[in-house]
Amino acid sequence: QYTFPPTYAPTFPPTDTPTTPMPTPALTFPPTNTPTIPMLTLAPTTQCDGVFPNGVEKVLLNEGFESSRGSAWGGATTEEYTPGASGAKALAMKYSVNPGGMLPAIRLSVNHKNKCIRGGMELGVSFKVKLLNMTDNDSPVDCIPGVDCPSGRFRARQPDFCNGWYALPRSIVSWNKYEFNEVSSLFTVPVSCEITNWNWFLLDITMGKGYQADTVKMIVDDVKVMIDEGQYTFPPTYAPTFPPTDTPTTPMPTPALTFPPTNTPTIPMLTLAPTTQCDGVFPNGVEKVLLN
Repeated sequence: QYTFPPTYAPTFPPTDTPTTPMPTPALTFPPTNTPTIPMLTLAPTTQCDGVFPNGVEKVLLNEGFESSRGSAWGGATTEEYTPGASGAKALAMKYSVNPGGMLPAIRLSVNHKNKCIRGGMELGVSFKVKLLNMTDNDSPVDCIPGVDCPSGRFRARQPDFCNGWYALPRSIVSWNKYEFNEVSSLFTVPVSCEITNWNWFLLDITMGKGYQADTVKMIVDDVKVMIDEGQYTFPPTYAPTFPPTDTPTTPMPTPALTFPPTNTPTIPMLTLAPTTQCDGVFPNGVEKVLLN
């Protein structure tokens, strides 16, 4: 029998709002001249002056293996291979011991021209390469571009400054296992190499991953390393394609499960009766007022 009282909504006297607000003056400032900061391009060192005449591309290494077999590192061996990518010869590398963490490589020296190189400088690096399966009559070997295809690294050392193996960025356009493929990347010389006095500056070319011994050989040709002065262009990004999957034209229908309706019992609201001790206090039918 209890009823709630009506809800109270308070009222407030109106506020004195000015009919016309005061205008806010707009501040104007003269335009500022923002200086244009050009990209920093490191020029070759002064030691390059006696090696490269002005305006000539600064090619530090250009090897076609027509009269050289280069050298090898990490248990690898090299041998002459014909035909080359652009000439009569190329260089083949293989190894007879399973490689460890550092992959075997064709190793090429930049020689006296490394005095042109200093930390922070960018070098354009390119070479042509393919892989052959030695256990299957030198059949071509496939790889995943940008993942485990042939790549390279620089072995560089300066006294008291830098000393390590520095990997080339893996940027390869595509891979056609039946042809020579061009690997091209832009390498930044570590800034920790602060001087131009090098113990060595060597280019290693690797298979890109460790194959079992005496199973795969790598054929390399037309190796080039040059100081980039803005002429390097990145290869287009390669997006691998995969064969389509066999999808059935008509999918199998999914049966719809039906269930009989369930009879949900109706449970009445539980109303608690007063205790039996009330019988002697309140006669039947009288409101049970506990405090008045």
